[in-house]
Amino acid sequence: MHRFLYQFVSIALVSLVCINGLTSDVHYVKLDVVKASNKPMKIKPRIYNTDGGRSYAFAQLAVPFIKDEKIRKKVASFTWCGTPTWQYFSKHPRPSENELRMEAALIEARMGDKISGNVH
Repeated sequence: MHRFLYQFVSIALVSLVCINGLTSDVHYVKLDVVKASNKPMKIKPRIYNTDGGRSYAFAQLAVPFIKDEKIRKKVASFTWCGTPTWQYFSKHPRPSENELRMEAALIEARMGDKISGNVH
């Protein structure tokens, strides 16, 4: 009886959310058009995700192998979404444990000074 009630309530809530989404008023925001400058840029633009998601996916899988707790928490906080990792590994083979250990060591080497506050 409880299972039936749970399923009934779940279906009713999903139906209510779907109906509400279909009947709600949608307000589109018209953005202002900004013309780019003809002058050369003074700041080089940063280009993200140039490696096809490899760094994100490897960093997420390497989190358990990071020894420094502060660095491990920091990396885990910015690699919380699994979608980029799934997308990367849907096209590429999963790395070995040794590769993940090496990636963890590289992450610790890159972030060690930033986390501990030692700036050269």
